[in-house]
Amino acid sequence: MSDNSDVMMRFSHYLLPHQKETPFCPECSGRALNTTPVYELENTTAEITAQSLTDDAEEIRKGVVRLREQLSNQRQALLFTLAQLRRSQAVDDRQHIVRDSHGVAATGSVGL
Repeated sequence: MSDNSDVMMRFSHYLLPHQKETPFCPECSGRALNTTPVYELENTTAEITAQSLTDDAEEIRKGVVRLREQLSNQRQALLFTLAQLRRSQAVDDRQHIVRDSHGVAATGSVGL
């Protein structure tokens, strides 16, 4: 979960642009993105004699597997989104597009 939080913190660098290096901004600080893989759970369920305890343990194991898969899927989606934000920032930098505080590109026109 902390890996996914790190990726989400990096979103603010691109969604809420800042002109100078901002404290706690992992993108400004140049801190490397944690690329540690999510490890597979080992099947370490001990042999239990009571059927109800065995059933409960299996249910918990399946829940943990589902959560691990969901976190892994979330991380992939977050990394994809971060990559898109980085590419978008690079394009904006090349085109010198100014964005407002909501990330909307300024057009230079005046509203009525």
